[in-house]
Amino acid sequence: MPVLDNLGARLAPVTFAAGEVIMSEGDHGDQYVLIVDGVVTFTQLGAVVNVLERGDSFGEIALVRDIPRTATAVATTPVVARTLDREAFLAALGCDVRARVRADAVVDERLARAPGGDLGRAAADPDA
Repeated sequence: MPVLDNLGARLAPVTFAAGEVIMSEGDHGDQYVLIVDGVVTFTQLGAVVNVLERGDSFGEIALVRDIPRTATAVATTPVVARTLDREAFLAALGCDVRARVRADAVVDERLARAPGGDLGRAAADPDA
């Protein structure tokens, strides 16, 4: 499948040391991250809100909604990951309606669990 081949070629390997900040709350979103190995802890306003590990991914909220990062991600252990830049991530969603619908559902679910519940929804929808 050409779309998947293109995405696979654009995944960049990256590692993070334990304690290293991967992305910070409020920053501009420029990448999607797939955890190959390791554990990542997420905080919002200093409180732990999620922990992800091997096979999980993150970074889609800022990319899909075009809003600042909603949480800070810190490598709890050494992390091996693959990243996909904003352009490739959004292009992949644009090529597959089902992928876009699923990405929106994941974003909605994660935002609903966030402290304050509607974090980012108002930024994406001024009528919210």
